[in-house]
Amino acid sequence: MEMKYGILSEIDYTKGEARVYIDELDIVTDWATLPKNINSNKIFKLKQQVAVLIHDNGEDCEILNEVPSDDVRPPIWANDHTEGIQFSDGTTIIYDNKKKELTINAPSVELIFNCSKLTVTGDVVAGTDKISLVNHVHTTPVGPSGVPVANT
Repeated sequence: MEMKYGILSEIDYTKGEARVYIDELDIVTDWATLPKNINSNKIFKLKQQVAVLIHDNGEDCEILNEVPSDDVRPPIWANDHTEGIQFSDGTTIIYDNKKKELTINAPSVELIFNCSKLTVTGDVVAGTDKISLVNHVHTTPVGPSGVPVANT
């Protein structure tokens, strides 16, 4: 077996397999299983550069992983304590193991929670004015209201 670099030329997402074009050998490999990344749910794309182990027959291979290139660079948030996924529209879901913080950056996306009950422990802060759900007050004709009182 020999390691080579290639470009994903066909992907069957249902089967989790791909074929790789290897320019150096001018061949397209047989179907091979896409690697299951240990720390993330990687979405492979056509024309993405990968490292492969080519078997002696020159057609069968093992896809090892993606390889950073000029077109595919690691995201700016990637480091030794952060895991995440970045979608093609720029939306990111990032978990920082050190800070114990989950961040969803989805500026052009509607977030929908379909659940029977959503419980939030702590404050909820909204908008560019950073209005607190716990500490907000309303202006009334007789002055500001008090802070919200929990139902008992």
